Amino acid sequence: MRILFNTPGNPFDYPNKDSRSRPQVASFVFKALQERFGKDMIHIGGDPSGDDILVTQLSNPRLKTWKRAVVFSNDNFEVDKWKNGKWRKYGLSFDTMFHPYINNQIKGVSALIMMSNEVAMQKWDTNHKDVYEKKQWLLKNVGNIIITPHPIDKKYWGRLYDPNYKHDKPKMLIYHSTDARKNAKQLIDLLKNNGFKAGYDYDVTDKVNKGSDPHLKEILQKYTYLAHISVSEGFPYFASEFLCQGLILYGHEEWWNGYNRQMLRWSYDPKRAPEMVANLKKLLSSEGMPLYHRLRDDIMKKHLARKDNDWTYFNDIIIKEVERLM
Repeated sequence: MRILFNTPGNPFDYPNKDSRSRPQVASFVFKALQERFGKDMIHIGGDPSGDDILVTQLSNPRLKTWKRAVVFSNDNFEVDKWKNGKWRKYGLSFDTMFHPYINNQIKGVSALIMMSNEVAMQKWDTNHKDVYEKKQWLLKNVGNIIITPHPIDKKYWGRLYDPNYKHDKPKMLIYHSTDARKNAKQLIDLLKNNGFKAGYDYDVTDKVNKGSDPHLKEILQKYTYLAHISVSEGFPYFASEFLCQGLILYGHEEWWNGYNRQMLRWSYDPKRAPEMVANLKKLLSSEGMPLYHRLRDDIMKKHLARKDNDWTYFNDIIIKEVERLM
């Protein structure tokens, strides 16, 4: 019996060659498997046969026929995204990430570990209409399904935190482009229409270079908030990483609970636009630095102290599922 490890990310690239999420996931899971089962038992790539166990991240064409597998991915279980590649609410319609062929890959697998967020996990637990149909399909078609928060390399990303960065006033960096995963047009329009000033209250970017420490430090020196309101995310990795560095996330309410701070959650509901404006005025006020410091210190403390977003927690789940198949 072999344990075949197959992921889109190269486990040997993180963090020096490639610090993006897929190499990070591959690196931590691969090392954990080697430590638990021994280097001779873990093989990268190859086609499974006999009683081999495949440990893999979606998408993997081998899963069409090989179901003796421990599979991991990220999701928030939205039915409209799953069936149609759409997010349609409040009179709006966005294309989202859409991979219908993945149904055939995960159907019948031994175990599926889904990295998600507290909002989606609560919807799952309460059989919310947004996720119920996909939940029932997964429960019927997957051997064992486990949902867990996204793990994060707190030590590596937290090394860039500096409590001595001086900000004259709060300022927001908005992540936006025409890509389905980066839309922030509605937020930008709201700011423009309510007296907020580009260049003073906020800037817009379509790219964050995670591989450049000088670039990340420049962001941390210039901004206090990162706005990421995509409807397509399970939870953006770089947002979680910035939470380890003192930047506060202003995120979409369907994947970000704000550590129970409602003022940090964006809603596309037009009826709630006055509420969004009032929250943004508090966050970006010229007198808003004490609020930022309180939010930063409390959220960073909670984000770093919790155990369910540690790699050890996630890897223990993977290992347990592999052991179950041995």
